[in-house]
Amino acid sequence: MNAGKRAAMKTFLMTSALVLTVLPACAQTGPGGVGSATSNVLWLSADVGVNTTGTAVDSWNDRSGNNNHAAFQAGFPARRPTLVAASQNGYPSIDFDGVDDELLINDAASLDLNAWDFFLVNAVDAAKNNNAWFTKSTNTTCNYGWWSTATNAMQMPIYDIFGLFGAPATVANVTGAAFTVEEYSNTLYLGIFPSRSVYRNGASIYTDISILQLPQHNNQPLRIGNAAGVTGWNLDGDIAELIMYNNRLNSAQRIIVGNYLSAKYGLWLGAEEVYRMDDAASGNFDHEVAGIGRINASNQHTDARGSSIVRIHSPSNLGNNEFMMWGHDNGILGTWGSVDLPAGIQGRWHRVWRVSERNTSAVPIDVGSVTMDFDLNGFSPIAGPDIRLLVDTDNDGVFADETPIGPPTSIGGGIYRFSGVTQLVDQRRFTLGTINLTSTPLPVELITFEARTEAPAGIALSWSTATERGSARFDIQRSSDAVSWHVLGSVPGAGNSQERQDYTWMDHEPLQGANYYRLRQVDTDGATTDLPVRSAWWSGVRSPVAFPNPTDGRFALTVDADVPAMVEVLDPLGRIVRTVQGQGAPHVVVDLGDLPDGTYMVRCAQGERLGVARVVLDR
Repeated sequence: MNAGKRAAMKTFLMTSALVLTVLPACAQTGPGGVGSATSNVLWLSADVGVNTTGTAVDSWNDRSGNNNHAAFQAGFPARRPTLVAASQNGYPSIDFDGVDDELLINDAASLDLNAWDFFLVNAVDAAKNNNAWFTKSTNTTCNYGWWSTATNAMQMPIYDIFGLFGAPATVANVTGAAFTVEEYSNTLYLGIFPSRSVYRNGASIYTDISILQLPQHNNQPLRIGNAAGVTGWNLDGDIAELIMYNNRLNSAQRIIVGNYLSAKYGLWLGAEEVYRMDDAASGNFDHEVAGIGRINASNQHTDARGSSIVRIHSPSNLGNNEFMMWGHDNGILGTWGSVDLPAGIQGRWHRVWRVSERNTSAVPIDVGSVTMDFDLNGFSPIAGPDIRLLVDTDNDGVFADETPIGPPTSIGGGIYRFSGVTQLVDQRRFTLGTINLTSTPLPVELITFEARTEAPAGIALSWSTATERGSARFDIQRSSDAVSWHVLGSVPGAGNSQERQDYTWMDHEPLQGANYYRLRQVDTDGATTDLPVRSAWWSGVRSPVAFPNPTDGRFALTVDADVPAMVEVLDPLGRIVRTVQGQGAPHVVVDLGDLPDGTYMVRCAQGERLGVARVVLDR
């Protein structure tokens, strides 16, 4: 064995000693409340952290905490995929055109894997061989990868530490035109025998075990929507969410993650559907679903928070094959104007959560008492003794006839704990209330904040608040690195308001490249609150507009009349099929009359600026 292979084997043996560990019992903030940055190495969801120019995706931020952000390759803006709003159950997806779209994630130690559990919510636009969903390196030397065929089978290659490429296992009927939840895991038995499993919408459809086919790491980027070093592998399909863990989850954890995804995207997991509050009859509590559960003593998960502010843990009576899951209705985290209040409660959040306690046979169960922690760091002011937990114990959809629970115990760090809660059982709703709207109003005013490139004018900021209390102004801050900030300007606040307020502000001189924006809310008493960060990419280029589009042959492309324009038209295979030059006119006329119907990519270069448009030829 040569030195490189000995080093690879040493790295593998050191890492494989960790694969039998269980995720620690702490507040887990990964998808569905499973995992943290240590185990959840990548989390891309199209509803969070997608930065666009128009609908073209500039970057897709990693939610795992590992900063494995995806972005288009510098210098190739035409390869950006497209953000599609409300693609599945009201949630967006990223659409890859099958021609040249891809996103790249820089190589990182956290992405060099020996074992894994991948979850993918996807849909095929056009079935073809080698639809590459993601690949770490080339199609023949990848640490791991996942691509589908013209028959919607899925292939899973592994390039091992001995420099051998195993023929990709082929699993039939995995992908399709409809969105599905797919899972692909790999673990190691006795540290040397890899075993892979594939699930489709919760159902196990494939498993294998290999002898000494141990994955080899590489220093290549992780490509989303393509494979390196090969042509024709660009993805023609949509990705709504991609989750990667660095080990196979236990059977309870993988069911929880699956239910988080199925609730969010309106999909069905069959026998593994343990969360039942996500349909219209139950009120569509689809959002930020998390849960705890147990299959047996070796496969359990007893502490979860997820991306929400609610953590539930320490169940007193969680039995085999039992789960407790919860999600919310996406209501406003604000109390002003709230009604349906129990005696002594002056306000409650408009957002409501609903609990599902079922076993794997869909029979309602009771996991006993639980501990509930609420992270109220984003809320000011807060007086702990004012807070109350409200539970709809008679399940009539009304809180006014209930007895408030509390107050909670402050455990530090802005966390407030309700211990020994027994009122949460199957189908019950809960929320937070306050007995004093003056000292503890429980407001979070911001409900939207967007940064959008609108070349050539600049980058437009827009935000909306649900309620405001003593709001003097919003300071607009900008940064080139999301570390050092300076104030660009201010917008007056609404003072005291219980109605939605909409604000806009334009940055007419953005920085070249990435621009990060933050709002600082300043109250009349001088108190300040920093609100979430948004980003946008600026190249100073207005995307060209084709008209008419669709076209039956000829169309005009808007350009800058003062700069010579070079227009290239690419067919669906990425081949240049037309080249047109323009100068001294605000548009360039292009004729595709001799070409077959289809969708064409149009690239327009003017000096150092490059714009992209898509044109549909339809006769």
